[in-house]
Amino acid sequence: MSFLKKPEKIFKNILIIVGKKLFSQPPIEPKFPINRILVIRPSGIGDMILSIPVLNSIRKNHPNSRIDVLCEPSNVGILQGIQFVDNIYIFKKNIFEILKLVVKLKKADYDYLLNINGYPSFTFGILGRIVVPKFVRASGDQRKYSYFFNRIIDLPPRDRHHMLERLVIQASDLLGNNNFNLESPWFNYDDEITRKAGKLYGELLKSLKIKSNFPKIILVNLSAGQSKREWTIEKFIEFLRISVEKYSDKIDGWVILTNPKEIKKSEGVVKNLNFEKVIAMPVEKDFRVIIALLKNISLVISPDTSIVHAASAMGTPVFDLILESNFFTWAPIGSKVKAITPNNNQDVNTIELKIMLNEFDSFLRKVLEN
Repeated sequence: MSFLKKPEKIFKNILIIVGKKLFSQPPIEPKFPINRILVIRPSGIGDMILSIPVLNSIRKNHPNSRIDVLCEPSNVGILQGIQFVDNIYIFKKNIFEILKLVVKLKKADYDYLLNINGYPSFTFGILGRIVVPKFVRASGDQRKYSYFFNRIIDLPPRDRHHMLERLVIQASDLLGNNNFNLESPWFNYDDEITRKAGKLYGELLKSLKIKSNFPKIILVNLSAGQSKREWTIEKFIEFLRISVEKYSDKIDGWVILTNPKEIKKSEGVVKNLNFEKVIAMPVEKDFRVIIALLKNISLVISPDTSIVHAASAMGTPVFDLILESNFFTWAPIGSKVKAITPNNNQDVNTIELKIMLNEFDSFLRKVLEN
């Protein structure tokens, strides 16, 4: 692999030099009205959830415009069933699929392209240049590939500004003078997803044997995709062993969630604890159903991952375990948030059980008072 890295780097540097000669254009200003908008939003699920309120605001400011979004397979599911996007396109890393995609996008004849990909990308840069050759192609954070765009948006540094703030700045042309107001829930899914979420919620109440009209349920997510962002299963078990008993008169049920591929983790926690009030979330591969379900959840405990942004979107209180280096950029948004960071900023697992219990006690009391 290291043998191939050097020629790959040389090839990319050649592309940068050639690209500047072939594709550079002078900066241009948008002309209004803007009738056909393409937003490029690749990356993960959390990125898309944070982009949704921006897309919604663009729709409110351009009610009669066509608004399309180019996604990747990893995050396209989040948009499906949302009413304020007209067309959703999926970018697949296959040359034949890319050619078919380019033909479709060219036919749409967009007059504004907004690239909110958070990282420099030669692929999305050249795609945008081909699809929208004459009109505005706006972007930030592109650095060496900025020549593909004719409107560069200056953005504040990542390390001290939240991603949503940066997204709003990138979309400033399309938002106009309208104030950007973030209200929960940020979005709602169609009736089918809402119905599935209601059915799942009913199953949880049945499994927990809850008959209260206003049940208090806490969802505990164990998964984060990276070991350094996760608390160990052993610590979660001990935390739950203490908390379930301590708040038995206040909390009706605790639901343990994991990535569907790691369901044995949640089942193992439930088996280890053997508490009637603790159950594992049934496998649900459609994350939209989980998002819609969160409206009925009293509080979410989770390491820093897409579920905390989903909870924020639904207005559900979040107790978040997050690395300090990610805090300013990726912390969940809202007044119902408590973020816990490790001292060494290297591993969430270094957060001590005692600190977790104390901070959670204080946060839970505030949540229950509201």
